[in-house]
Amino acid sequence: MTTLWTQTAHDVLARAGRVLGASLDTSETLTALVELLVPDVADAAIIRIGDLARGLVDAEATNATAAFGPRLYPYLRQYPADNQALDGMAQSEEHRRALEALELSSFVILPLMVRGRAIGGLSLLASESRRTFGETTLLLAQELADRAAVALDHARLFRAERASRSRLELLQALTGKLAEADTVAAVAEIALSDGLTALGATVGLVAMISADGTRLDVIAHRGHAPGSMDAWRTVPLDPLIPIADSYLRGEPVFLSDPAERATRYPEFSSFSSRAGYAAGASIPLVAHGRTFGALGIAFHEDRRFDEDERAQVLGVAGQCAAALARNEAAGALRRSEARFRSLFESDLVGVAFWSGPVLTELNGTFLRLLGYAQSEIPAGGIPYADITAPEYQEADQRAFAQVLASGRVMPYRKDFVRKDGSRLPVLVGGGRAGDGGTGVLFALDLTDALRAEAVQRQWSDAFENTSHAVGLTDAQTNRIMVVNRAYASLFGYEPEEMAGRPVSMLYPGDGGSAMQSNIERIEALGHVSFESTYRRKDGSFFPAAVDATLVRATDGSPLYRIVNVEDRTERHRFETELRQAQKMEAVGRLAGGVAHEINNALQGVLGFTAFALRALDNDHPARTDVEQAARSGERARDIAHQLLAFSRRQMLKPEALDVSRVIAEFGMMLKQAIGRERELVSERSGSAVTVFADRGQLEQVLLNLVLNARDATD
Repeated sequence: MTTLWTQTAHDVLARAGRVLGASLDTSETLTALVELLVPDVADAAIIRIGDLARGLVDAEATNATAAFGPRLYPYLRQYPADNQALDGMAQSEEHRRALEALELSSFVILPLMVRGRAIGGLSLLASESRRTFGETTLLLAQELADRAAVALDHARLFRAERASRSRLELLQALTGKLAEADTVAAVAEIALSDGLTALGATVGLVAMISADGTRLDVIAHRGHAPGSMDAWRTVPLDPLIPIADSYLRGEPVFLSDPAERATRYPEFSSFSSRAGYAAGASIPLVAHGRTFGALGIAFHEDRRFDEDERAQVLGVAGQCAAALARNEAAGALRRSEARFRSLFESDLVGVAFWSGPVLTELNGTFLRLLGYAQSEIPAGGIPYADITAPEYQEADQRAFAQVLASGRVMPYRKDFVRKDGSRLPVLVGGGRAGDGGTGVLFALDLTDALRAEAVQRQWSDAFENTSHAVGLTDAQTNRIMVVNRAYASLFGYEPEEMAGRPVSMLYPGDGGSAMQSNIERIEALGHVSFESTYRRKDGSFFPAAVDATLVRATDGSPLYRIVNVEDRTERHRFETELRQAQKMEAVGRLAGGVAHEINNALQGVLGFTAFALRALDNDHPARTDVEQAARSGERARDIAHQLLAFSRRQMLKPEALDVSRVIAEFGMMLKQAIGRERELVSERSGSAVTVFADRGQLEQVLLNLVLNARDATD
């Protein structure tokens, strides 16, 4: 192979060695190499570094002769990084014509290989010189490619090591700054200002999940063009947006391939292309198992995101997440302390700090509960036992042991002993502060609550024990809420049976129309009294008087109805009897008037018959007829007297009366009173029954008994 080398080749290799060792800057090295090769070796030379198979170029240099350049450079601008095209593999007819226009006489394309991996390519072109690349040129190009690959890789590794050390220093500085940041906003700003520098990123943003968990809110961004972030102040949780996708899946998203970005995130891809972003990454901000948001970064140059770069991006995101979590926790603690201090100073409830068995600091409410002024509390505090009634000392000891064991104690009831020796009922509870023997004690005055409870109990007792039937019904559902025992008993239920059941069950039939009518009246007037017919549990019906009041909420909406029900069965019976008595009274008055008129007429009849009898001899044929007329008149007079006594229009004349005889004589009137369809049966006792009474009143009693018996058999 040595015989094939020309002097030119040796000179080129010698100069190439000096060029490759002169600088660690890739661009400078590539430019020097292509200048070395033109025109001695080729009319044009192209060197590219990067993942050429994926179209990713990290650095490149091109040199051509003055005659060939005007045709080559426009072609390369139209078809950049297309080494295969130089091999005659035209992508289109236009591309083929562009290749033909180069008028290539020969070309060589070689990969730059190192450790079995292609890191770029070398292209040598011949056109104007019409030279043909032979074996010597091919060997020279291969040697140059091998040497350049090794040198460029060494330079890359050196730069990477130096950059790694630099990034490590920047990341260490970032760690220190984040540790000092005392707000979430400060953390985000430092993560972007120092983190982007450490990663070599162009732009970045920090987004936090909103309080309602429906979106990501951008709290800081850096490097974006003015106005480009206006539409991205909030980011919807859409998996088609990289930063939202990263948050939702809890996994990092690295985008180095524009085609992949366009496929996975089409809308965001167009935004990135307009902004000139070549690569980017979105990392969820996770700390202590919780995802706070996401970090997004972008690069204007190609970035492959190798293992080291990914680790650095994840490191920045992890530090940012840890700092955010720490500041959020610190902020929550500060807010909690502020709220607690506000509670302590607000005097809404008695609050005291304790150390062991001594209360060391008491707020105003606690002091008022005990009847002390702040100046009266000893410098070392007041022993808790001094303000506790003796019978509660043991309960306090159990509570203190519970606090030490579990950190808190459930509220319990006790009595404080006030400064003046009086007792105060309180509800106390509290907890331990930290791991030591200190903590906080809360005390609530129960005086008003116990008084209200007693009043409530009295009202409850009155509700349960009153003889009035009272119930509450829900104004929205028309169901029974609660009833007292009198109400339940009225309907034949137990109180527990009625709770929750529909009001309609208390009405005849399905109860719909009657109930709705009553409800409409109640809601229209607020308070009504009416009568209705109700149904008992056994299916029987009864008339009732109802007093109902509608109770409304503060906004005017109906809450419930208070219903008082009174059984009117007995009253209706009494009213019926009263009406009957009134009718009888009217009949009596009529009978009295008639009897009075008859009695007046009979006075003349009896007088004239008496005159006739005195004028007739005992053996006069007419005397018998006149005597009979006199007896009939007397009988009529007696009946008139009975009617007058019945109607209370005759003076009472108590006398000894044989009851059997009175019944016999009054029997005809009693039979008339009960009607022809009934039979009056009287049985005489074996011996006479004598009473001292007014005959008219006795006859009235007999008449009432017979009439009641008649009514009972109807």
